[in-house]
Amino acid sequence: MAEGDEDLPRDAKIVKSLLKSMGVEDYEPRVIHQFLELWYRYVVDILTDSQVYSEHAGKAAIDCDDVKLAIQSKVNLSFSQPPPREVLLELARNRNKIPLPRSIAGPGIPLPPEQDTLLSPNYQLAIPKKQPSPAVEETEEDEEGVDPNPSQEQKTDMPQHTPQRDAILESGVKDWKGIGLKAVLCRLVLSASVYRTWKERNNIRHGNRLLTEEKIVQKICWEVRTRVMLKGRFPRSKKNEDLCNKWDLLENCFGNGV
Repeated sequence: MAEGDEDLPRDAKIVKSLLKSMGVEDYEPRVIHQFLELWYRYVVDILTDSQVYSEHAGKAAIDCDDVKLAIQSKVNLSFSQPPPREVLLELARNRNKIPLPRSIAGPGIPLPPEQDTLLSPNYQLAIPKKQPSPAVEETEEDEEGVDPNPSQEQKTDMPQHTPQRDAILESGVKDWKGIGLKAVLCRLVLSASVYRTWKERNNIRHGNRLLTEEKIVQKICWEVRTRVMLKGRFPRSKKNEDLCNKWDLLENCFGNGV
């Protein structure tokens, strides 16, 4: 026995003997203290749980069965139990039935194909396909080959000129100049309508859910009302009051002036 071992407590000598039996010869002295602390804490936890089990069973004192139950509970809680050997062998057999992918021939370390490694790009770029531009002049043969029932997408992309549409645009051009409430409403209605039309066109192209005309109008009106309320105060007049009533605007959009 080495010098100074006589002064060590019995538990410390047991720890040194365990380390020596495992082939550990060189270690710092505080390693023994750490093992002793773990040892004492583990024993206290086991005895505390054993006492709880004993009191639950109505026993007067702790017996061997209580300690075994506490140790088993501690092992199940603190350490994960490995699966049985038969289960591991079955999993290994099923996995080994799958052949390995062929390695990439070339200099350096042989690697599996790119789809089986982490070296290949893991993203894809969605490049939109360019629509062929329509011909400026069409022959009679082209006219005969035109589909009489164009798709919904083609109908949406084709501008439809109607007298009502032209009259609305002409009236909007006259009225949207200025800083009054009517001019602000005209500009906001135009921008909201263009945005909603563009969004529905994208929904058609990408196969997304389409909104009904009623829903689109409701969204346009809501956006216009919200933007008007954020714009600030407008002078109170008969024309502005009629516009507010028509658009369901709040009274606080008016200033103090007349």
